[in-house]
Amino acid sequence: MTSEHDRDQELQVEMDAHGGHLPVHLIYANTGERTKFSVPRTTTLYLVFQEAYRLLKEAPRAGDKYFCEGGLDLGPYLGLTLE
Repeated sequence: MTSEHDRDQELQVEMDAHGGHLPVHLIYANTGERTKFSVPRTTTLYLVFQEAYRLLKEAPRAGDKYFCEGGLDLGPYLGLTLE
């Protein structure tokens, strides 16, 4: 099991490698298109997905759902930051 301290250290290493930003890797399931970008850790999940739509030249579709790699539904957390 990974401790919170270990996760924080891993996160810091990722941020250091991306100029102080967190890397985001996103797959839009409706089209299969992928995008990668980085954002400050104070960015809300909502803004992360809005940036992904912009980069993919897509508009949100009715019924779009947001999940992390592990399958957690991120819909209830769109107003929270990545911190």
